[in-house]
Amino acid sequence: MRIGLFGGTFDPLHIGHLIMAQDAAEAGSLDRVLFLPAGVPPLKPAQPQASANDRLNMVNEALHDTPIFQSNTVDLNHDSTCYSVDTVRQIQKDYPDDQLYWILGTDQLAQLHKWRNIEELTQIVEFIVLNRPGIEIDPRKIPPHTHYTIAPTHSMNISSSEIRERLRNGQTVKYFLHPAVLTYIKAKNLYTR
Repeated sequence: MRIGLFGGTFDPLHIGHLIMAQDAAEAGSLDRVLFLPAGVPPLKPAQPQASANDRLNMVNEALHDTPIFQSNTVDLNHDSTCYSVDTVRQIQKDYPDDQLYWILGTDQLAQLHKWRNIEELTQIVEFIVLNRPGIEIDPRKIPPHTHYTIAPTHSMNISSSEIRERLRNGQTVKYFLHPAVLTYIKAKNLYTR
């Protein structure tokens, strides 16, 4: 199989994430996309506001009606920071005969040289890079031997931080989220003051 790996804090998972995953699945002819909620994200200074369990539950709520999308808890099972290379090593053990693709945006491609053990990672995965408008790719910053495909994506200016802010301010987020995720957030009273 061709398996896409889509990591993020998903705090919360929103429609933009789902569209990006769909765009990557189509561009890479992927058979499955694994959503990998981050435990302790290495390159983000702030910790997620929702618990790991709530973030995983929101992901599962959004994915239950799309068979090629599945959640995976490899990152959440780490007690400390989990780096992408650690994640990929574990997933490679679980899917030894499959081709792995890491899904990221052009903004993250420009940061690849900062990733831990990037040389090893580039030997295990290929990258599907979702083109984000306004971000130029500097080939000098891309580590050698990195195999990547630039894929078109639907541009959506939605962020989890904006959704959290809107919820804190009592504004609607109805069209920003999968309906099941919104129901979960309301039931758990997440992201309120």
